[in-house]
Amino acid sequence: VPERVKAFYRVFPEGAIRRKLIFKDEGSRVIVEARVYAVYNDESTLLANGFSEKVASDEGVDKKSYLENAETKAVGRALINCGFGLLEKYEPSVIEIKDKRGNVNSSPYITVNQRIWEFRSQNPLGRILSTLGYEVKEGSKGFAIFYSKVYKEAFERNPNNYKSEGTAVEDRESGYINPKNCIPNAETSAIGRALGFAGFAT
Repeated sequence: VPERVKAFYRVFPEGAIRRKLIFKDEGSRVIVEARVYAVYNDESTLLANGFSEKVASDEGVDKKSYLENAETKAVGRALINCGFGLLEKYEPSVIEIKDKRGNVNSSPYITVNQRIWEFRSQNPLGRILSTLGYEVKEGSKGFAIFYSKVYKEAFERNPNNYKSEGTAVEDRESGYINPKNCIPNAETSAIGRALGFAGFAT
């Protein structure tokens, strides 16, 4: 993440990275959102946002610093959505080309990161904006719904002038990549669908 931050400020020296605590329960679970702007004092220059979720654990890095780790992860995800930290070309891993039943898809699959890279190559000042629409949390169960929109220009002031949108729901019990990260999983899926509908999936 530090390298992504450095790369961002090299390209956007007047930019800004802002974080916000979206949710904290009475226990030890947090949701953090990060937003990245091309110009620090202009809200219309929003390039992308990103979400993360962390739960305090009895050991490891999340024992005492789970909030800080959630913030760092949210920033990293937002910068990825801006195009920083992406590889130009790479082969999708086995886990990326499996469907939710664990079956390997024999047809070519364009990963979400690849779609973001293609989008940013054509629209470096485009905007990818996600919204946590709804979440239900019942112990280890529950689900989250995300909505993502893709804009050709970050400086678009009319929120209705988006190119495409996508919606995704993630069930905590069926998260096939990482069941403990229901929030970012749902966000990634929504972004992938929005970019797919914008033509970045073939």
